[in-house]
Amino acid sequence: MGIEKAAARAEPDASPLPRETRSDPRKMSRNEEMVYGQLLMAAGPLKAYALLDRLHDEGMRAPMTIYRALDSLIGRGLARRIASLNAFVALTPETRAGVGAYVTCTRCGRTRSIGIQNTIVERLLAPAEMAISDVYIEAFGDCDRGACADAATKAKTVERNTQARA
Repeated sequence: MGIEKAAARAEPDASPLPRETRSDPRKMSRNEEMVYGQLLMAAGPLKAYALLDRLHDEGMRAPMTIYRALDSLIGRGLARRIASLNAFVALTPETRAGVGAYVTCTRCGRTRSIGIQNTIVERLLAPAEMAISDVYIEAFGDCDRGACADAATKAKTVERNTQARA
């Protein structure tokens, strides 16, 4: 993280943090910056204990430290919990626009984020006659790739996560 901070001081646009967060008077804590950085760099959703493992050498050793940082990031609109996976993803200005939809392959566990226009969701939810404050969609299917890499190993992980939901 030290290199990123130095780059951000030398050139403000080099920071991995969204511009509105950098100018926010309520600065991110060191822990929030580290957790958000890991979420941004991750190839997919990360569980809290995976974040703890990744940040152990940076001094984060207590699960509650990770959960506090995640709660703050979610509150700021910089992260989202994918309930079915009990994992977290970083949100950027691009992924915060519209409704977040997450599609997970049941064979390999790969998760993709797809933005859906608010107007589409508003029309679908209009019969509810409520002021909807938050919507996100989770869907499951199989990759369009012919054979998922390490499908057997990753499918077991997804199956365990699916059973935990039930």
